[in-house]
Order: sequence, then C-alpha cells, then structure tokens
Amino acid sequence: MVYFMQNRLINFILSISSSCGLVSAFCIEVFFDVKPCMLCSYERIIYATILVIGSFFTFEKMQTFVVKTQLLCFFILIVLSFYHIGLEIGFISEKYQICSVFNNGLNNSINVEKLKIMDLMNDFKEKSSLSCSKPSFIFDKFISIAMLNFVYCSIISILCLLVYKFCEKEKF
Repeated sequence: MVYFMQNRLINFILSISSSCGLVSAFCIEVFFDVKPCMLCSYERIIYATILVIGSFFTFEKMQTFVVKTQLLCFFILIVLSFYHIGLEIGFISEKYQICSVFNNGLNNSINVEKLKIMDLMNDFKEKSSLSCSKPSFIFDKFISIAMLNFVYCSIISILCLLVYKFCEKEKF
C-alpha cells in the first residue's frame, strides 16, 4: 500500500507537470509567435513521452517501472536544458551542437551536383532552422525559456524525490 500511494502521487506530479510544460510551450509558440529550435522540439517529445508512459500506471505490476522511467525522462530533460543553456551563454561551442541538422564539414571537392545540393541545403537551413544558441525569447533581459525549463524540471524532480523519501519515512 505504501508503494502504491507513493508511486501514484509521483506519477500524478510528473504527469501534471509534463502537461503544464507542453501546454506552456505551445502557448508560447502560438500566442507569442516563438518558434522552437531543435532542442526545444526534443524536450517537447520527452514531455509527451512522460505523459504516454504515465498512462501505463493503471497496470499494477508496472507502477514502479513507470515512475522510475518518468523520473529518468525528467532527468534527461534537466540535462538537455542544461546543454541548451550552455549553448545560449557560449559555455558550449556551436560546432559541438547535437541539434544541427546538416554537417558543415562536407568534402569541398568540385562537383556540380554537390554544389547544387549544398545550395539547396543552405537555403533550407537559413529558412527553416532556428539556432539553438540564440534564444528567441528572453524574459527580463537575461532569463531564456531554456533556463526556465531547467529550473522547472529541477524543482519537479526534487519535489518527486522528496515525496519518495517522505512516503518511505512516514509509511504513507
């Protein structure tokens, strides 16, 4: 009974916070016309994954696995957000971006077909790709959405760990 209540509460916190994260990301995109970069898109995928994983909580034998997987996803979100912040403030070099769609180090041998493909790739990159290293929306001249996401995920993860410890201690 202890583990059921503990897992149920943690699943509820993670599912609600993931829903809030997704809703706020879509509201910022729609109402403030802020397009997400690739890392932001990856973070949205992880938020959606947490919701999908949380739907398996009803199966009694999978409850502990579900909660641990959700917590792992939240820790992945923290790492991605920290990486995103590192790109934004210049702590991590842009040449090491995992969010780059195209490889800039292609062979420069002269070939007409390669030149045409490179031109098409560069046009596509300029028109559709946002840089992960330049925040498109900043609060109060310093705080980016990635920083807010890092703080948000950290607080939720710490809250879930505290709930876990409290429930074990009190036999809730």
